[in-house]
Amino acid sequence: MRYHFAVEIFLSWSGGKSKAVAEALRIWLAKVNPAFRPWLSTADIDKGARWASDVAERLETARAGIICLTPSNLHADWLLWEAGALSKTIKNTHVCTLLIGLEPSDVKPPLSQFQATRMTQDDMLALLSTLNSKLEDRAIPAANLPETFSLWWPSLEAVFSKLPLDEDARQQKGQREN
Repeated sequence: MRYHFAVEIFLSWSGGKSKAVAEALRIWLAKVNPAFRPWLSTADIDKGARWASDVAERLETARAGIICLTPSNLHADWLLWEAGALSKTIKNTHVCTLLIGLEPSDVKPPLSQFQATRMTQDDMLALLSTLNSKLEDRAIPAANLPETFSLWWPSLEAVFSKLPLDEDARQQKGQREN
């Protein structure tokens, strides 16, 4: 039997709103289960390091990725590249698109091939269940997962309720004010 002591989770973002969600997930996931190892480029690359090498290395070792999608970054080159890199090993890696101000019908290929997660309590619990299942011996028992989730959900929900405007919404607001 192969044991997994931690699950590397690559957090992919583009733009301010997407970044705020990724930052919140980085903190939240590690609190829900310390065996989750969320990785975020803005927080986990040392100063002076070659960021491209670090990103490539993390994409190689990640067993899951959360792609934080907003209306303004649906076609961002880096998000698409990172999603593709994460999906290289179809059997061993989960690519989870997290929809921020979007519905699954808003997402087109290639990202639409991945089962999407809305920022709702039920969908986030399902995402947590998927990530938890990757831990095997360090997983929270399935019977305990809903209770654990309900303890930590309010802190993530609070962040979700205070997200900055998406870049597209900011531009539209600015145009109306001019």
